[in-house]
Amino acid sequence: MKLEMGNGLVIENPEPDEIEHALTGLDGGEESYAILAQSEMTYIQTCGGPETGFMLEYQDGTLDAHFGATNLTISLEQVTAAFLSYAAGTPDWKTAFGWHREQVDEE
Repeated sequence: MKLEMGNGLVIENPEPDEIEHALTGLDGGEESYAILAQSEMTYIQTCGGPETGFMLEYQDGTLDAHFGATNLTISLEQVTAAFLSYAAGTPDWKTAFGWHREQVDEE
């Protein structure tokens, strides 16, 4: 598992407190995103900030399996809980949100 932040920080096999600390640094600016990846094509990601809220997406192995949360307002606490659940391998992150398939183009 690898945590990648928009500011360039990369943490291999992050501990829960490292995930929490990294996510609290998201301020809503241009580089305000985080990706927690099992592999290049399997991950959960977020962007945003506490004032504007966050978006949440995940991909499960292929571009055809890319989903976005349908929740309009996602708090830092919800994003943190989702990332911690994903890192722990529990299904809570997936059941806490509604999801819709996202169209992702190959770059």
